[in-house]
Amino acid sequence: PFSASDGSMSMRDTSGVADAIVKFADGVSDQVTFFIDVPRPGAGELDKVWCDSLEALIEVREKLGVPVSVAGILPEGLPEGFRFHMHENGVASLLGFSETMEALAISIGLSANRAKLLETDELKALLNGTEIIDTGMLDEAASKQALEAFGLMTPGYEAVPLDEAGAAAERLGYPVALKVLSNTIAHKAKLGGVKLGLNSSEEVSEAAKQMAADVGSAQGGHEVTHVLVEKMVSGANAEIIIGIKRHPALGLALMIGRGGSQAEEMARFETVLLPLTNDDLDRTFETLSVNHHPAIDELRKNCEAVASYAIANTDKLVTLDVNPVMLTEDGQAVATDALIVLGKD
Repeated sequence: PFSASDGSMSMRDTSGVADAIVKFADGVSDQVTFFIDVPRPGAGELDKVWCDSLEALIEVREKLGVPVSVAGILPEGLPEGFRFHMHENGVASLLGFSETMEALAISIGLSANRAKLLETDELKALLNGTEIIDTGMLDEAASKQALEAFGLMTPGYEAVPLDEAGAAAERLGYPVALKVLSNTIAHKAKLGGVKLGLNSSEEVSEAAKQMAADVGSAQGGHEVTHVLVEKMVSGANAEIIIGIKRHPALGLALMIGRGGSQAEEMARFETVLLPLTNDDLDRTFETLSVNHHPAIDELRKNCEAVASYAIANTDKLVTLDVNPVMLTEDGQAVATDALIVLGKD
């Protein structure tokens, strides 16, 4: 510690340390990070001196009202108990100099991007949307029709009564997929509500009967009255999920990731703030390793369609999933399933 006679302060003077940081940062800092490595427990209890002095950061956060963090220069530089204590009091603990600098750079970029987007009327509307509690789900056909109006590309399909499935398949051409049409079933395949690769009217009709039995006997007992018959997409070699989630701080945000039935297990997602920018989409496509796919331009159009629908329905959209979007070798990006959940009027 320094002596008071030379104009310095002791690290044991918690309030003095807090006041010094506040005077230095007040009005000029958007966040405060204190780099330090705490000595290991041992003779002299030097670790206790340092940990006690860093209680000042809790006071700094309260006085400045900005994010405050304490960072170990080495990944092992902050004791576990101290880290938990700081977290409980609103101070983030970061481990490692390079990791901390990377995290700070990302947070600065996010803040700058958000400030820039806040200048647009679209984002102001997204952030000022009211909380939606009571919700209702659109069935697949209604979800696709809503998104098609904004440019989403879908395969040929028909929504028909159960006993007309075979005739619809004849009109569309084979092979076709058959799906239960419902505004209460979100995961159709798990209840036996999806049949793929059907190649004749007889196969479709038989599959429809079996589907009604499977879904009807599944947990919850759903009656099947209508189905969606859809032309199968050929030549696909990649699947993408495009979604919209409502974030309590950021409003609506676009989520893009590797799609298909295993999307949640794969957990390869990127989140993009609305309204979209080409740079954000380019970075996302590169991260997901689809930036050189022949269908990248069509995938971009589908992302823009979903984002445009979300902005137009900010006041009532709760969540939206288009999964999967099939990317084909000949440059198509076709959305074969869609789900929209809206707030009820």
